[in-house]
Amino acid sequence: MALFLSRNMAVSDPGNNVKIYTITEGTQSGFPKEKHFCGNCGCTLWTVPRKYGGMIRMIRTSLLDNGLARYKSERDIFMKSVLD
Repeated sequence: MALFLSRNMAVSDPGNNVKIYTITEGTQSGFPKEKHFCGNCGCTLWTVPRKYGGMIRMIRTSLLDNGLARYKSERDIFMKSVLD
C-alpha cells in the first residue's frame, strides 16, 4: 500500500466500475473512511481516510501494473494481523 495526495491522483473509469462504501463507525481513528472498490470483483482499490480531510489516498499498489516494484519504498511497513 502507498500513500498519495489526492490532488496528484487521476482516475479514468469510463465503465463507471468504481464504487464507494463509507465506513462510519468502528474505525481505528474514530473518523469515517471511504473504501473505493471495483463494482465487478469487489477489490478495494484505495481508501480515503477522512481524518485527513480527504487529502490522502491509501492506494493498493499490488493491483496496479508493476505496482509492487514501481512504488516500493525504501522503508517497508509490515502490519501484524489482529487475527493472529
